[in-house]
Amino acid sequence: MKELIFRDVENEIVFVNNDKVFAESRTIAAKFNRRHDHILNLIDGAIGDISKTGFTGTIPTFGERKYKTSQGNTYIYYELDRKAFMFLMMKMKGAKADLFKLEFIEAFDNMEQWIKDRAVGRGVRLSMTDSIKNFLPESPNKKFKYSNFTNLVYKTVLGKSKKQITEEFGEFESLRDICTEEQLKQIQDIENEISVLLKYGLDYSAIKEHLNK
Repeated sequence: MKELIFRDVENEIVFVNNDKVFAESRTIAAKFNRRHDHILNLIDGAIGDISKTGFTGTIPTFGERKYKTSQGNTYIYYELDRKAFMFLMMKMKGAKADLFKLEFIEAFDNMEQWIKDRAVGRGVRLSMTDSIKNFLPESPNKKFKYSNFTNLVYKTVLGKSKKQITEEFGEFESLRDICTEEQLKQIQDIENEISVLLKYGLDYSAIKEHLNK
């Protein structure tokens, strides 16, 4: 069986919060091999420069946050959206800096595409659950069909049930949040196929047999 590999969320240089992509100042400092306080000074300068422009459009987001060290000291860091990151990058010079800029820009692009795929996937998932509700006959065990079909999707695409994946990789708020873009698209394809087969009157056993061919 092919090794199951998910997104390496812990080592990604950008992250998602409320379906928006951000880069963190500490990550930027580490990637560019700069001291964090140097990056903070550049951010303070960027915020000051923006405030002087009188710009009335959408302002870049420099979200100020705080963290506490193991010694109990509290420090500031920032979460930057794409616009804030691009504005800050105007202050970073050098060939190596240009390479890191391109890596971050690509990371923003990839994560924004992932968010779009995840949103499409939610709609496809809803379509499948609606098909289960509308096209499967009522029975005392019908409520279990949702988890049965979910596991069928995961086994078809990922080779393992949700329980098996959780035991191997740990608990997640949503398994799909750690799936790669390719895995999300494969899951969408299978859920779309299940929805169609349910509308044609196939039951769980027949759909499982069809997908396992």
